[in-house]
Amino acid sequence: MLLLGNLGGCNESSTIPPPPTVSNRIYVANGDSITIYDAAANGNVAPVTSISQANSGNYSIGLTVHSGRIYVANLISNEIPIFASTAHGDATPRNKLIAFCPEDVFIDAAGQIYTADACIDRIEVFAKGATGSATPTQTIFGLQTGLSDPVDVATDSAGKIYVANWSSHSITVYAADADSNATPVTQIAGIETGLNYPAGLAVRNVIYVANMGGDSILIFAKDADGAAQPTRAIIGSNTGLQGPNGVALDSDGRIFVANYVTNSITVYSAAANGDATPIAMIAGDKTRLSYPADVSVAP
Repeated sequence: MLLLGNLGGCNESSTIPPPPTVSNRIYVANGDSITIYDAAANGNVAPVTSISQANSGNYSIGLTVHSGRIYVANLISNEIPIFASTAHGDATPRNKLIAFCPEDVFIDAAGQIYTADACIDRIEVFAKGATGSATPTQTIFGLQTGLSDPVDVATDSAGKIYVANWSSHSITVYAADADSNATPVTQIAGIETGLNYPAGLAVRNVIYVANMGGDSILIFAKDADGAAQPTRAIIGSNTGLQGPNGVALDSDGRIFVANYVTNSITVYSAAANGDATPIAMIAGDKTRLSYPADVSVAP
């Protein structure tokens, strides 16, 4: 996800209540706060709780939730603060991981930590539980990598690494053990792909791309390569997509999108295609959404 414009948001106080127990939650990075909603939230609803960034640095533009921990990519403070899932208000992170210019953070099934470092065109991989100034176990960096302003990173069940490249309008894919100046195993790029400033991605049985420049969500086959066309695209005036900056899936395959321009989260059915109307939309002054840059869905 790419952060653009004003990062101002709500200055939350330490009196914010802890989150109630719910089956799933929606976590949103809002520049200087994390807002958290019930998974069934719809309309102009207040978050169940929120985390301010007063004690953890500023400019949270990427996040992921894994094993009861909230990992936040803080671009300006060059770190990944790690919060307990029960954190609220001016919470102090349980730990921090140092990472230069992180645009996004991702945790794979084994607990490995991935960061997309857009400022220097680099992907770093850290061991499970890494904190402080830990040395990465893998660093993808160099001219052969095809990395160009990497703003989001994810892996599939086999460990392959997928990266959204903002400047080159491309998705590059690497072997699970890729390191140093590794060449992508596949690269989706070209006019036919429809990629236009891809800002976020999620990978399940297919690749979901938050296509910020095209106000769309593009879905590609996992083996797509070259100038492959998407197999589906959520696009049109009924979708509510405006500046989609992050995309996530829940356990049922529903598609959650952070819309940077309209301060909204739109939700679509797993089979959504074309000019699909959202099945839910979180938007309005009560939501405290402020330039949402990323979204994650987790218990």
